[in-house]
Amino acid sequence: MEVRVVLAAIAIGGGVTGITACATTQGQPGGVSPPVAAPSTIWTTVDPPQTDTPTVPTEGTSTVSPEDLDASTYETLSPRDFALPVKDPDSNKGRKVMISGVVTQFDAATGPSDFRARTGADPADVSVNAFVSAPDPTILANVVKGDHVTMWCKVQGTVTYGNVKGGKITAPVFTDYIIKEK
Repeated sequence: MEVRVVLAAIAIGGGVTGITACATTQGQPGGVSPPVAAPSTIWTTVDPPQTDTPTVPTEGTSTVSPEDLDASTYETLSPRDFALPVKDPDSNKGRKVMISGVVTQFDAATGPSDFRARTGADPADVSVNAFVSAPDPTILANVVKGDHVTMWCKVQGTVTYGNVKGGKITAPVFTDYIIKEK
């Protein structure tokens, strides 16, 4: 009887995060028998590369305009100025702003191009719950829950979603074109 081990690498965000192994036997009449052991997974952590350079979309991966990728076209806001698009996001649609944030949810529920964050104009005051979406998810490949980020975004309006207690939450929505991890 011959035993074969099948290994499969699991890659998330450009790094290998785990390896799954499954052993099968061969030589039984009819070919391959069922696995001799349940698949097991060995998880490892791969640290993303550290960089001071903002992440911008990979060429050819989205329909983002060159102006959206020019950080100089975004407003730097005071905390009071940030309060205006938060107070009335729909009236500020299309406004290009630079904001700070801490990622509070970025998982299978939000998907690869959307996350929730506490946001603000000042990295020391990120108290506004917001929903952030990137037209090119490759810029978010190394972003995870808990990251402190600076984002160059357009105000998109609001989103209303349910919470775990059955209530409704309305939050500003920002479309992120450039992101820098701190």
